[in-house]
Amino acid sequence: SSGINAEYGDPQHYNTPLQHYNTPLQHYNTSLQHYNTLTMNVFLVDSGKLFTLDGGVLSKRVQELQITLVDLADIPLDKQVLLTWEGKSLDSSQQVYHYTSPGGEQPVFLFSKSNIECHIVQPSSSLPPDPNLQERLERYLNDSQTCDTLKFGADLANDYQKYSENVLVRTKQLVTDQQLQRQGWAAVIKNLDTVTAG
Repeated sequence: SSGINAEYGDPQHYNTPLQHYNTPLQHYNTSLQHYNTLTMNVFLVDSGKLFTLDGGVLSKRVQELQITLVDLADIPLDKQVLLTWEGKSLDSSQQVYHYTSPGGEQPVFLFSKSNIECHIVQPSSSLPPDPNLQERLERYLNDSQTCDTLKFGADLANDYQKYSENVLVRTKQLVTDQQLQRQGWAAVIKNLDTVTAG
């Protein structure tokens, strides 16, 4: 005989639907793994602060992202404004990945309604001067030239170099922050143009 029970039919017939249902699950799991390997950037335009979030947030709804930003940016839910680089407002009921740019290069721009309503401008933080270096420099210039003074001067020069390198890194970061702030306000203008055109 063929080995197939005539009453119940071919067992392979029952396995096929299971394989059919497993395929979407595998696809779904692959998508989740893909998101978890990515990151998402949210740029607070008011202060020039960049938040880098785990890629898992991409599969969540915008409202969940906003709840996360309440803690990170200290901005209440009802005071948050989120815009894409194209000036589109983020719908709290939609998933976050709908609003990411191709390749994820562009951040989502975050604004605080409170700062906008009060016309508050938060300056970007810069690297403060080091009073200790200035004090040591004055001491070096006023000391008599001895071997100890020369060693002191060499150490001071090395510390000045490290401080200058930190200033350079911070300056480059400030330039990047300014560029992102410009893009953020450009997104606001695009959003206003869309609203007025509608």
